[in-house]
Amino acid sequence: MNKLNFVQAGKDHSFHWVNYFWSVLAVGFGYYVGQIPMVIIQTLKIREHKIGTDEVKAFLKTNDFSLLHIDYNLGFLLMLLTFVGGWLGLLFLLKMQRIPLLTTLTSRKKFDFSRFFWGMGIWLILTVIAELFFYFNNPESYRFQFHLSAFIPLLIIGLFLIPVQSAMEEVFFRGYVLQGSYKATQSIVWSLVVSICFFSLVHSANPEVSKFGFATMQAYYLGAGLFLALLAIADNGLELSIGIHTATNLFGSIVLKYEGSVLQTETLFEQKMVNPWPMTISFYLCALVSWWLLSRRYGFSIQDIWPGARVELNKNQGNPIT
Repeated sequence: MNKLNFVQAGKDHSFHWVNYFWSVLAVGFGYYVGQIPMVIIQTLKIREHKIGTDEVKAFLKTNDFSLLHIDYNLGFLLMLLTFVGGWLGLLFLLKMQRIPLLTTLTSRKKFDFSRFFWGMGIWLILTVIAELFFYFNNPESYRFQFHLSAFIPLLIIGLFLIPVQSAMEEVFFRGYVLQGSYKATQSIVWSLVVSICFFSLVHSANPEVSKFGFATMQAYYLGAGLFLALLAIADNGLELSIGIHTATNLFGSIVLKYEGSVLQTETLFEQKMVNPWPMTISFYLCALVSWWLLSRRYGFSIQDIWPGARVELNKNQGNPIT
């Protein structure tokens, strides 16, 4: 298999820079269509409880549905439904540009679910180990809050819809955008820059940014975007990236939430007094360890990306691809 098969998959598709404008409109339109049920319920609750402007502003800043008298699980469900709308917009976009969905998912003949589960499993284990380290260093900042009647619906919603949400983001940022950028620039570096910056810019609207600061959270978002993109290129598919993204959001929505997180649900634990820098450093450490473990299992390395990107010849033009 060509070491750059996945990122080069867009070479036969109708990518053009102008398509990025339409892609944002299509996915954005689908996303906002998906928000319609949430907006309706929010409006009804605001009128029912005569909620003032200050409470609405607080909700927009924190994403805490309880401020609008909306059950956490219902709010979580409504939020994830917006990504179903995003999927519809993305599928419409791919259909209009005649891009097969499979080529934005993987360079293999079919999606490799074993890779997905390996990525998810390893990341969950590493996340638990990192969180246990933080817990034993500062147990007072953690609060156990298990409620069976609330946890069961949360678990069902998360297990069914978090993979949908994570896959949608990965297909768009690490599939469509990454491949399109590579076709336009013929450069691994620039395709990474476009994908990472786009991913980071979109996530700048998350509540964590107002809680911890723009620069602080960019260190996390940019690192996450780079790690997941490199993983997709090196392994020639999104299976591992989707698995890791899913694991991150499952852990954050079901096991542990913290003040300022975009995922405000009735998790098993809640953490107060969060310092974002140790959290970011632990992410980088988990990324390095998971890369080492997964690369040993699947036989890829960082050298599959950089040397291959520099010396591989474009057979049509006879020029090095940089």
